[in-house]
Amino acid sequence: ITTTKSVAAVVSHPVRKPAGSRMAASQSTAPKPLMSFSVAQAVSGEGPSVLILADTDVVSTTALANSLADAGIQVTVRPGPEYTWDGSNPSLSGFDIVVHLNGSTYEFSLSDAGQNALADFVANGGGFVGAKWNGYEYQPQLANLVLQGFGGDPAGPEQTCGHCQITYEAVPAAAGHPVLAGLPASFSFTADGHDAGPQIDFASNPSTVLMRVPGGGPAVLAREFGAGRIVNFSFAPNYYWDDLGNILDPVMLQDPTIQQLYINA
Repeated sequence: ITTTKSVAAVVSHPVRKPAGSRMAASQSTAPKPLMSFSVAQAVSGEGPSVLILADTDVVSTTALANSLADAGIQVTVRPGPEYTWDGSNPSLSGFDIVVHLNGSTYEFSLSDAGQNALADFVANGGGFVGAKWNGYEYQPQLANLVLQGFGGDPAGPEQTCGHCQITYEAVPAAAGHPVLAGLPASFSFTADGHDAGPQIDFASNPSTVLMRVPGGGPAVLAREFGAGRIVNFSFAPNYYWDDLGNILDPVMLQDPTIQQLYINA
């Protein structure tokens, strides 16, 4: 007697979907935000002024905004999707830092105008906090702001996965770096999406790896560019799909340790 075991196929990440299907899925399954933000509404604070370019307006996006505001940071959330931002809606005048959330909108790159605005902003002294899937999308004007590429191998050092347990481990040489302040040397969390792709090699002003995943891939990187600074994470906040292609609610930005990582950045 021959028996055949049926095993569910593991999908690749980011999940490849027909045009428009990802947006429809996210709009129908995403939880409602705890607060309603707009360009004109900023969460009060006296610290640096931060613009969050939101990919999708869900509970996790609001949770990150609230955690930054609770730390005394001035926060403005530009409602998603982030790829409709062109550098003028709003302009970056008056902001100190841009946090770019790009987990659910990996099928659409920022416009050339938006990319150029971000690159100029950082070169002239602004801060940029990015994550996946910037290393996956084709965004050539952001070449100096994206610190790691896309690996795509779930069994490799990049540990590519969706809605999975990931561990970050501090690099010993990075002890005392302000991005790691108050964080344990090693911590685990549920990543909405993840890919610790290869560190990009810059001809000048190379990036510094602050944390790695156990497989060896870079997890947290920092770089100076022009008069500005960049922090890059290997996780993909607000990514919807697990390794079987199921659509799940984003949860990662509700994790206090991840929130502290953003506050430090």
